[in-house]
Amino acid sequence: MNSPAIKTDNSWFDEKVRLRSDNLPDADPVKVLDMFHGSGSIWDEVRKKTGRTINILGIDKKSGMPLIYLQGDNRKFRVDYSHFHIIDCDAYGSPVTNLQDVLKRSRTPLTVFLTFIQTGMGRLPNNLLFALGYTPAMLDKCQTIFNRHGQKKLLDYLWMVGIRNVKMYSTFDKRKSYLCVKINEPQI
Repeated sequence: MNSPAIKTDNSWFDEKVRLRSDNLPDADPVKVLDMFHGSGSIWDEVRKKTGRTINILGIDKKSGMPLIYLQGDNRKFRVDYSHFHIIDCDAYGSPVTNLQDVLKRSRTPLTVFLTFIQTGMGRLPNNLLFALGYTPAMLDKCQTIFNRHGQKKLLDYLWMVGIRNVKMYSTFDKRKSYLCVKINEPQI
């Protein structure tokens, strides 16, 4: 029997902080929606390293944290993304559902940070596979064959939806990827 996936809060912490610090917009203050807020340690460190004023609205399912945040499932909140410069989706698995909502409802330029992890047996989310053209019949026939090369599939999806600016760190096996993407950028 396989052991359950271990949730490692802030693995690759320094890389996550550097990715955010190096890609802050010029706004002052910077307004962040942190959809998987946790203890807020990543953004606390970004503030320290950059000396920038960063206002954060955090959302998390956990209760009892000594912070001010919205408690609940971030997918159930109807957020007006135009109030933010950054959307942070540092999830334990795939933030594709969150990204699809941001892409569908945002109209202003945004920087989006994503943590994309193929957890457990490496199952990719259906909404990613469907967006890439895989059908329910295909997945019913043989699920495992379509779960290979998750990072490439994510990058293909980003290209399909018009995202051309991607900065990324990955683990050696490419099962964990930490990305910064820009959406709704003005066309030059």
